[in-house]
Amino acid sequence: MNFVISFVILICLAGSEFSSSGCANNMSLRLTGIALISALVPILAIVQTTLIARGLRSQVADSRGFERLCNRVNSCHLTVWLVASLAIIYGFRWHDVVRQNWSLDQFVLIDELLILAPIVSSLVASWFVFSQLPHAWEQRNKKTNSVAKNNIDSAKPANRHRWKFVSLRIRLYLLVIAVPICLAIVISDLTPTLIQLPPTTLATIAVAFAAILVLAMQVFANWPWNSCEPTEATQLAFKLETAHDRANDRWPPSLRIWNTGNQIINASAVGMLPWLKRICISDRLQELFPPPELQAIMRHELAHLRHRHVAIRTSLLFLPLAAWSGLGWLTHHDLTLVEPIAAYCEISPFAASLCLSFLYAIYSLAVLRIASHAFEFQADLIASCRFHEGRTYRICPEQLKSTRAALERLVICMPHHVKKETIFHPSLFDRIQRLDRIQRLDRWRKVPAADHANDLIRQTFRNSVVTAAATFLAITSITLLLPA
Repeated sequence: MNFVISFVILICLAGSEFSSSGCANNMSLRLTGIALISALVPILAIVQTTLIARGLRSQVADSRGFERLCNRVNSCHLTVWLVASLAIIYGFRWHDVVRQNWSLDQFVLIDELLILAPIVSSLVASWFVFSQLPHAWEQRNKKTNSVAKNNIDSAKPANRHRWKFVSLRIRLYLLVIAVPICLAIVISDLTPTLIQLPPTTLATIAVAFAAILVLAMQVFANWPWNSCEPTEATQLAFKLETAHDRANDRWPPSLRIWNTGNQIINASAVGMLPWLKRICISDRLQELFPPPELQAIMRHELAHLRHRHVAIRTSLLFLPLAAWSGLGWLTHHDLTLVEPIAAYCEISPFAASLCLSFLYAIYSLAVLRIASHAFEFQADLIASCRFHEGRTYRICPEQLKSTRAALERLVICMPHHVKKETIFHPSLFDRIQRLDRIQRLDRWRKVPAADHANDLIRQTFRNSVVTAAATFLAITSITLLLPA
């Protein structure tokens, strides 16, 4: 969903930037139409939620059917939201009202935030409406008594409050996107002022801004979002797995339990800076998983931190943008290169910005999928090994067994993810198959299995370096081919 929301926001901002047509007339009619279009999205959500709630009372459905139904409703609603957002910008020319009629384009970031206000508010209002669906599902289960304690539906949250449902989605789907987009808007608005500065001053500002950006991202990722206290079993598992880090690392990682209202079963590793490393475990995960499997999950997340997977993945995403802006400034005095590309290809700046956004989206999806899948397989393998001398690993049968058991419990809790691949995670089936393959290698030939573990770790790092080098060469070739 993050990429869909990012795509919609970027398309709306690009259209508002490059498709201005002067002051808008019929202000009252335009504002009324924008209000109706913005209200149409949550109204549709109300209709969908009402129909689903009625269907749950009259029809028998299991948890998988309910998940599939919610996914279809989500896809349908996102499509309607996309059409409504484009209608606000391209149909009713809301950006012309903000910038031309109200003259708010002279303020940094204010005009863009006001342009996005009806688009984002309609989405948040729809989430508030959809928060009724889990409640309707729980009420249906209580009335029919069709859910056993050990059934998969026991993984459903027992008590979802609306504000937790909405705040969780705002953080996952909006704040993660809004921060980099707002920073890009600020840079774009300040570009006319930055052009007039001397090169040394501009370089100093760029370095300082990059340092502040990295620090701000780490603070944002480590902010205490609805945290709660860990259980004694979770604390003990964390102390056992981080004993080596606390003895040899100046800044060992810390633990945080993410209070999601029992909505999410997940764990993550955050922090690129050494003193901000943290392992986050959701409240539902620590409730469902026994201590040995919690230790396996923590070994998996510690592998992400020890091998700097977060930093490598972030660098693969943002270093190309920095290289693009730097080379564009050096060769054409243009941070985005939209105007030179539009002149070279004989297309409009709006079309050039769309093409650049589309190419970067393809690059981001490809790099994220390849790197993230490799990192997940590598972390599973390291979680099944015991740390050895010289930063090498040896297969440990007990840890391999607990890692596989944790994956099997995830299959029980999330059956729809058994063969489902996402951008950030391979399917649970593939991850279990990889561990079984390593187990067979270790059973037949112990040394090759250990060599395979260390070879995979080195190969993942080499592939990341090759990807970054190829991207930089492609960016350099494009900027040098454009006429000055």
